[in-house]
Amino acid sequence: MRKQVLFSMMLSLGIMGGLSVYPIPVQASVQQNQTIKVKGQVVDQDGLPLIGVTIRVKDSSTGVVTDLDGNFQVDAPANATLVVSYVGFKDREINVNGRAVIEQI
Repeated sequence: MRKQVLFSMMLSLGIMGGLSVYPIPVQASVQQNQTIKVKGQVVDQDGLPLIGVTIRVKDSSTGVVTDLDGNFQVDAPANATLVVSYVGFKDREINVNGRAVIEQI
């Protein structure tokens, strides 16, 4: 009987000790790149819209092509760089800098 009481007390202390563990607060630092919808229009030197211009986010696989009016819309990080390319024209890099609308390119 004495062994059972002693065993029960030890078991109880072990369980209670296991329940009385103090959690250690852990702080995780997660950097989130805010993604925004960037809109714009690509035109030639005469102001006419260019159809089929490739707009891609630099260092990513995200990209779009301009529509019949030269307009585009792409999801990109607020600090992204857009690479604009078109046959017969020199590639151009545009910094987004948090802008949701890019003036005519």
